[in-house]
Amino acid sequence: MQNDLQIRGEFRQFLQEGAYDFLDFGCSRGDSIVWGKRLFSGNRGLGIDIDSKKIAAAQLAGLDAKLFDIKDIPEEKLVRFTIMNHFLEHVPSIEDVKTFIKRACQVSTDFVFIKQPYFDADGYLFQKGLKMFWSDWTGHPNPMSTLSFYRILSQLQNEGVLQHFSIHGKKAILSSDDDHVQSAFAPTDQHHFDKNKHPAKVTGLKFQMPVFYETVVFITMPGVVHRDPYNSIKTDITFIDEFGNFSSK
Repeated sequence: MQNDLQIRGEFRQFLQEGAYDFLDFGCSRGDSIVWGKRLFSGNRGLGIDIDSKKIAAAQLAGLDAKLFDIKDIPEEKLVRFTIMNHFLEHVPSIEDVKTFIKRACQVSTDFVFIKQPYFDADGYLFQKGLKMFWSDWTGHPNPMSTLSFYRILSQLQNEGVLQHFSIHGKKAILSSDDDHVQSAFAPTDQHHFDKNKHPAKVTGLKFQMPVFYETVVFITMPGVVHRDPYNSIKTDITFIDEFGNFSSK
């Protein structure tokens, strides 16, 4: 039976021998490894997941992926950046979410990039008899709001784990006619609205509060200009910038 030091030492050696410069936490089938390399000029990325079937699928696609527990990764600078793409909403424990974000910061010299479905409008939409199609998926036990992110990131900032962070909304959804919007009566685990298979929904309703497809979080480490890594990432709104200023929109 290997102890923690042996496991972490072997992982460190694996990264060094593979010349990996970024990690993808919760990589699933590895799609974000591809765009992480393209968008952030990564040289070689390694996907991490605890689902052996997903790791096998990523490897079959020719991507580098390893069956490993994030909690066993050494708490030291190992790569330039870490990605968490549509991952944290699948993590049931908010304490584990904080642990995973903290570990991403601990292993990254430059930045951490997080992207996930937008859950902030759930209450507003429900009052209109609507929901985003992903908001009640059984595979989304942790509908992280922007406030949830702010609380965790503020704590980690106060602990000296990270230097700056900002929280954004991406791809505005302006009305109930958007096919990302379902009737509140639609079954769980659905995708885009289809009038031929889903319950009828309110149409023509223009939303009076911000509704987005994704929440985007940028985190930078000391010595890194916050906006530099994200020049190629387009967002529609900044809820809070790296200086702690909230949007007035």
